[in-house]
Order: sequence, then C-alpha cells, then structure tokens
Amino acid sequence: TYLVTSSKNTGTYTCSVGGAQQDFIALNPPEPTIAHVAKSINFYDGDQNQSMTCTVIASDPLTPSLSWTGTSQMDLVGQTKILNSEGNTTTSELVLSKVDASTRGTFECSVTYSIDGSDFQSTKSASVMVRVHSSMEALWPALGIVAEILFIVIVIYVDHSRRKNAKE
Repeated sequence: TYLVTSSKNTGTYTCSVGGAQQDFIALNPPEPTIAHVAKSINFYDGDQNQSMTCTVIASDPLTPSLSWTGTSQMDLVGQTKILNSEGNTTTSELVLSKVDASTRGTFECSVTYSIDGSDFQSTKSASVMVRVHSSMEALWPALGIVAEILFIVIVIYVDHSRRKNAKE
C-alpha cells in the first residue's frame, strides 16, 4: 500500500521485474478531522479528576490512534484513556487527577493513524490552553472593598478627632 497526494493517482498498480509481477494499491485517504476540542479550559487550584476530551473522525482505511502532550510540568503517563471507538469516530480523554499551578499550560491532542499496519504521522492536532485559577481569587475584590471602607472610617475618625480638639 502506498499513499499518494492526488486522488487521480489512486488505484491498483502492477510492478513487473524479470517476469515476476507484484500488485500494489495506491491510496489517497482523507486526513482525519479533530472535532470537539475546547480552545481553553479554566480549572481551579485543588480540583480533582478534571478531564479534557478530543474526538477524531477518520474514514476507512484509516485507524486513528490519539495521544496527548503538554507544555505543563506534569507527567501525562497513565492519565489518557480511549472513551469509545465506534465506526469512524474515536474519542480520547485526558484526566488530570489533581490540578495545581503546575498544570497551567497548553495541551495538544495529536493523531497517529495506520494503514495496513504502517504508521503515518498525521499533521492534524488540536491545542487546549489550560488556565488554573486560585480558589481565593474571588476573595480579592471583597478584601479591597473592606480595605476601602476601613480607610474611610479611619479618615472620618481622624477628622472628627481633629475638629473636636480644635473646638476645645
């Protein structure tokens, strides 16, 4: 089996050398399509068992295999699993067992597909930007408001004390 770049070159070819003939099949399969991948995902520090999914649609004779890579400092070994592979659709899931600041980064879902047992690396991949927010993040605006109120109360108290001392 050979891959060709144009569908008009597909078909069965015969090679003859010294009276021996060998038939070859030339294919031009469409590249797989990666669907259902979010552009970015927000998690909170301390979250557990958070997941990202990647769905690939590939037509025969392609047999896709999905893998995840990441720019974060975490090890992805053992955190990837194939959810289902039905018909021409394959879905892979990356489960992040514990999310922390080191999880922040870009994760990429890549497709390797095989034809008749030969591996060809697809140029198709999809990236997901993972943002990790602090669980205390929502507290900062409230602390700012409390600090402003405290500052205003102190200014009013100091002003009131000065006026009181000026009258005496």
